[in-house]
Amino acid sequence: MGIQLIGPARYRRPSGLIFWTVAVCLLMCSAGCGKGEVRDVLSAKRIVVVDKDGKERLLLETEMKDGAPSLSLNDRNGAPRLMLSLSGGETPKVALLDDRERSRAEIALTEDGVPTVGLYGEDGRMRAWLVAREPGGLLILSDASGPRVQVGQGLLKPEVVKRTQPWSLVVLDGDGKLLAAVP
Repeated sequence: MGIQLIGPARYRRPSGLIFWTVAVCLLMCSAGCGKGEVRDVLSAKRIVVVDKDGKERLLLETEMKDGAPSLSLNDRNGAPRLMLSLSGGETPKVALLDDRERSRAEIALTEDGVPTVGLYGEDGRMRAWLVAREPGGLLILSDASGPRVQVGQGLLKPEVVKRTQPWSLVVLDGDGKLLAAVP
C-alpha cells in the first residue's frame, strides 16, 4: 500500500509509525462521528458551509479585527450579503450588503442599548437614520451633502435651532444652515 503525491514529489511508502498513527486517528474519529450520535460541544474559530460547487455560503467566525463573532450569509458567488455581528465585540448589528459588499441597511443597538436603523445610498453615505431612544425617537433624512431633515427629539445638530419643545421638525440646506423649524 502506498500514497502517491501529486506534483514534483515521488511515489513514497508511508513509514509504519506514521501510517498506524493516522489509521488509529481516522478509526477513532469515524467511530465517534457515527450517525445518530450528538456531540454536546463543537469548538472552532471558523465554520464554513459550502454549496455543491464549493462556494462559501455561510461563514461563522471569530476572526474579525476585534475578535468579535460574526455570521455571514453569502450569495452564489461567495460574496457576503447578510451579516450578523457584535460591533466592537459588544453591540449587536445586522447588515444587508449589496452585490459590491457595501452595507446598504443596518439594524443595530448602540452601546447604551438604543435601537437604530440606518439606510445607505450607493455612495455609502447614510440616507436615513432612525433612533428609537427614550423618551422620544429621532428620524434624520440626508442627501450627499449631509443631514437635510430631522424629525423628533434630540436633534443631530441642536446648535442649529433653539428649541422650547421636546419635539421638532428641522429642515437644513446643503451647508447645514436652517431653512425651516417647527416649533
